[in-house]
Amino acid sequence: MARFAVGLSLVLFLATSSAVFAQTDPGGGILPFSTNKWGVDLATSHVFMSFPLRSKPGKIPFSSAIVGTSYAYPLQNPGETTMTMVSNLVGVGIPPSSLMSGFQYTDPAQVGLYVTQQKSPTCIEYVNPIVYDHTGAQHPFPSASWGPCSGITHLTAVASDGSGYTLVVTNSTTTTVYDKSGRYVTGGNLAANPTLYDPDGATIQDTIASNSLTVTDTLGVTVLTGTGSAPQYTQFSYNDENGNSQNYVLSYTQLNIATNFQCGVPSWTTEYVGDMGPGTASVLTGITTPTGAQYVISYEKTKGISGSYTGRIGSITLPTGGSITYSYSGGSNNAGFDCNSFVVPKLQVKVNDINGNNGTYTYVNSNDGYGAGQSFTVTETDPAGNQTVYTFQGEYQTQAVYYQGTSTVLRTVLTCYNGNTSNCVTPSPEPVPPSMKLTFETVSTTPHPATLSRFLITTLRAESPTETYYQFQTTTTEEPLPIPPADFYLAPQMSTDNRTTALRVHLILPANTFTIHPATFIADCPVAAWR
Repeated sequence: MARFAVGLSLVLFLATSSAVFAQTDPGGGILPFSTNKWGVDLATSHVFMSFPLRSKPGKIPFSSAIVGTSYAYPLQNPGETTMTMVSNLVGVGIPPSSLMSGFQYTDPAQVGLYVTQQKSPTCIEYVNPIVYDHTGAQHPFPSASWGPCSGITHLTAVASDGSGYTLVVTNSTTTTVYDKSGRYVTGGNLAANPTLYDPDGATIQDTIASNSLTVTDTLGVTVLTGTGSAPQYTQFSYNDENGNSQNYVLSYTQLNIATNFQCGVPSWTTEYVGDMGPGTASVLTGITTPTGAQYVISYEKTKGISGSYTGRIGSITLPTGGSITYSYSGGSNNAGFDCNSFVVPKLQVKVNDINGNNGTYTYVNSNDGYGAGQSFTVTETDPAGNQTVYTFQGEYQTQAVYYQGTSTVLRTVLTCYNGNTSNCVTPSPEPVPPSMKLTFETVSTTPHPATLSRFLITTLRAESPTETYYQFQTTTTEEPLPIPPADFYLAPQMSTDNRTTALRVHLILPANTFTIHPATFIADCPVAAWR
């Protein structure tokens, strides 16, 4: 599924649900298994930035930051079939607005869950849940759904991207999200006052009001406060050991925003894809630290439109005086955007440490195909002229060839996935995150009905579920059995060792209601996917 479609689904959800929270960035953060240089995700060309605020040791270590991801992508216009290329850091509205994106405050408790509501005349179903971590990266559960329509009120699901996030639903409306270390956030609406728990009951809590933020650490002490309206807080403060207030002050500037990618009608659609703007947006341009030092943030000027900015990151000046500058080129109108793959064809990163050490790193992305699973390369040229050629299959790096200069190979590194040791460079199909291979040992305490006695187990692989049917019969008949009815559910519960799961299967049949229990399975997958 293309990124523009993901962005669209989030907009629709915002229009139909009141339980929204955390970051809504459709392509932000740091993805599992991604390859990053200077904040750049080499596969997608997204630039991730994090400006640190206060950190403090504790039972749950506390760290806070202002984070954002810079990129552009097409978003469908409300009520129309046409689309508009939008820049993430300044919002997705037309004209731009910071309602859904831009820079955000984050800390360990800032883990969010988005769920799409599917409404029918008689009931509501909750589908396509996505967890957003504290960097803003999304972690999908593509096969998880629950609600009155299906009758599913209890559910346990594992994110399909190998991140280790687990979603547990109880009583339809109460959701709990666990990370791979066992820490979790819970509640019917996690937006109100998100609280992170560890397995011992220690907490970090964010109390969010209309124009303030109060963060309490594991000692019950206020560790940070914020003033201003989220997401555009204007100041963060804390008291040091002497009781003195230490402040981070955020500055915003109104800029004229417009893109000029000139995509027209790309190959993947028959509809026109226009540019964003003109409009104005209030964007983050400075952070002053308690010492008086500053981060200065500037934005890319729009090619061909005087006085306007695309909203993509231009440069960051650090408190030390050093700087990182991002330059974009290639693609339609040489504006640094490929209208099919949405990557930056040529991205240059200039690094200056103000001590006479200047260098430019160039990244040339060959991806010109639409959709997931493309095979392409990204060629990095360092300041000395040495190249590294990275091969990607979708988001996943499969090979890196390091050169002295451009022709002498120094070393080659292959990365294989899921036990595959052949065709690693361009595997078919596309690599997927570590998946669960299940083996079952089942004991039933009730007789199996002769009419239908099999149930469905769904394992997650990439964006599509793999369905496997397990059959239990009291007769010797081998004829195919029908697909189980919709009114059944699986309720696996994680055991204390995080690797063994007890599975209870409830199946409602026309003439028989029975329960198969206990069914147990061991996950044949890397421990990292579970812990």
